[in-house]
Amino acid sequence: MSGDRPGARISAWRPSVTGIAEVFHAHFADHAYPVHTHDTWDLMILDDGAVDFAVDRHRHAAAGAGTVVLLPPGVPHDGRTVGPAGFYKRVIYLDTRVLPDRLAGAAVHTPAHADALLRRRIHQLHRALADPGDTFEAESRLALVRERLGPRPRSQPPDQHTPTRPERTAVTAAPVPAASTSPRRRPVRRQRRRGR
Repeated sequence: MSGDRPGARISAWRPSVTGIAEVFHAHFADHAYPVHTHDTWDLMILDDGAVDFAVDRHRHAAAGAGTVVLLPPGVPHDGRTVGPAGFYKRVIYLDTRVLPDRLAGAAVHTPAHADALLRRRIHQLHRALADPGDTFEAESRLALVRERLGPRPRSQPPDQHTPTRPERTAVTAAPVPAASTSPRRRPVRRQRRRGR
């Protein structure tokens, strides 16, 4: 599908990747979405511009290329352009089986995130989805996105990567020396004899 409204470029398709219902890319120079809901998770990266939106009647804003927005299924939201340049966004609509329901509360409370690693993984997933013959790559990228979302989306400075689970810290930490099975001995202090 391509958009034909003035100042808008729209592209949408349904990839043959398990867990992804639809992919949507759009540039809107002047646009306002009415309040609506989705039956899917809405995972968006903002590539340029700014958007003002409400989730469950609470206003939020997203601006700049580092922003990731996660909206849960069934939660009312709207959106509109901010400024004359509008915004460019890429959205992946994820089946409800992809992410656990327990993420919904955090996503409603804090839908916008500055997580550089998550944004990069979503960007790589979009690139893989643009090639219909690259289903395995897209499925692998989707697994990395799902892993990064972890227990809940995290906000962090764009240039820093913070592990989302303690297991990752253990993998990247310096190796711990193996424990000795022999009984521990006290060090022997040798005294020097005087007078020799």
